[in-house]
Amino acid sequence: LADSVVSTAAATMGTAYRLGGTTTEGFDCSGLIQYAYAQHGVSLPRVSADQARAGEKVDRNLAAVEPGDILTFSSMGGPVTHVGLYVGEGRFIHSASRGVQLSLLSPDDPYGKWWYVRWVGARRVISR
Repeated sequence: LADSVVSTAAATMGTAYRLGGTTTEGFDCSGLIQYAYAQHGVSLPRVSADQARAGEKVDRNLAAVEPGDILTFSSMGGPVTHVGLYVGEGRFIHSASRGVQLSLLSPDDPYGKWWYVRWVGARRVISR
């Protein structure tokens, strides 16, 4: 099921960013996650702060996260303001200003570091 959710999210690559968007006409970050899971019968809350409480907590460690886990992000210690879907090998799919895209979560990559320092947690919605 997790692989199917990841495949569904990947199929939306390049879709435009749209604040409040929940369809293939445009997604915001939490709209993309909600959509990818809903296509496989899994209901999630609508906004990122609520998605950050869904499922079970996973250690904030790249060795602990698995494809299909929801990654949560915060701007400098505030509430969760962004979510992405982990796909493996340090990569995640999310909808940001450039639309649905694949990004790297890495302390060593210039763009990946931007996300890495804002990464605050992960949630597992689908039990393995």
